[in-house]
Amino acid sequence: MNTKAQIVGQIFIFLLAIAIFSLIMVYGYKAITGFTERGETVALLELQNKLERQISAMALDYGSTDKMELQLSSEYEQICFVDHDQLQALNEQTYPGISPFILDALESGSQQNVFLVPLSDTPIQVSKIVLEQPQKGILCVETTRGRVDLLLEGTGSATKISLWS
Repeated sequence: MNTKAQIVGQIFIFLLAIAIFSLIMVYGYKAITGFTERGETVALLELQNKLERQISAMALDYGSTDKMELQLSSEYEQICFVDHDQLQALNEQTYPGISPFILDALESGSQQNVFLVPLSDTPIQVSKIVLEQPQKGILCVETTRGRVDLLLEGTGSATKISLWS
């Protein structure tokens, strides 16, 4: 009779160990996922702060130019800048190759002027930017291993953004 009680006790301990192990695994997964998401949010906020800081500083320095090097997460394929003063009819014929999500956001009245593709959850808006005339108000730059090099030029009241050549 003692052996039956021991077997039942062992089964109970085994089931309890499985339950505790499962809870630890679920908690660990949720914690790691949360850390990863917070890390991505922090990276986006750092990107926004760097953009705002450099664009604001350059806007006031008429005629000066500077190279801005951005390091994005490798998940982002493009970064797009919007000059709201130059925007034309927001459709795919006027802006071929521009993400429809960006066009929809602009059409709905969004004042966001920096977009990441694929779209990020954190909207980015910086000081006034100006784009070269042929861009029709939207400049999208492909990332190379998450890296983008841009040319900033101060105009006195805004910052002109173009590709670094």
